[in-house]
Amino acid sequence: MNKKGQSSRDLFMVFVSIIIGVIIGYILWGQGYSNLDNKYIQLQGDYQRLNSEYVELNQTYISLQQDTKQILINYQQCIGREDFFTWVNRLSSLAGLAKLIGLI
Repeated sequence: MNKKGQSSRDLFMVFVSIIIGVIIGYILWGQGYSNLDNKYIQLQGDYQRLNSEYVELNQTYISLQQDTKQILINYQQCIGREDFFTWVNRLSSLAGLAKLIGLI
């Protein structure tokens, strides 16, 4: 074989090796990257959805916390009134007992 034939054959082998390398690279990385990219986009969508649900739930939690605080304040005020009325009932009962003892 002459030098020109060997050079052509070497050039052909380099070209075939490059084509095989590109095909193997696409098989190994192209499809895998495409699948990973699709999964990443799906995960980003799930993250956005979960984040918006979290924000909504956090707002609901804060609203419930404020409502519960107001209900507890109203309940404490109501208990204070119950105590007052309980004392009034006790005093009126004592007054009735005193009248009963005075009659006997």
